[in-house]
Amino acid sequence: MQMRKKGLTRGEKILYTGAVLCICFTFVLKIFCGAGIGHLSMSVEQLKYDIDVQEKTNESLNMKVSELTSFDKIKEVVEEMDQHPDQDVLGELFMMLGLGNEWKGQFFTPYTVCRAMAKMNIGDGLKSELE
Repeated sequence: MQMRKKGLTRGEKILYTGAVLCICFTFVLKIFCGAGIGHLSMSVEQLKYDIDVQEKTNESLNMKVSELTSFDKIKEVVEEMDQHPDQDVLGELFMMLGLGNEWKGQFFTPYTVCRAMAKMNIGDGLKSELE
């Protein structure tokens, strides 16, 4: 039998070198991809934060706009109060300011509906009885 030389053959050297290069390339690729994913994750979180800040700003602006428009409406209601002192303008103002609770059935009943309900229940005879 022939004795084999100590050391690696040329083919074995090529195989080992290729395996080492593949392992090194895998680690380098993992490091760069991991860094890219981390950067992407940070970008997504920054965008979420920016969206939250913008939503809060929009909500604040919407509240300011509604406040400004409600003051104009309140002025109209007060002017209407001067023109029609016998009507319930405060109920309309109550609902305009959002103080009613729709979930509990609290709604403003317009003046004309109140008069119609009173006429249906009491009729015209009560006025003559009171006089």
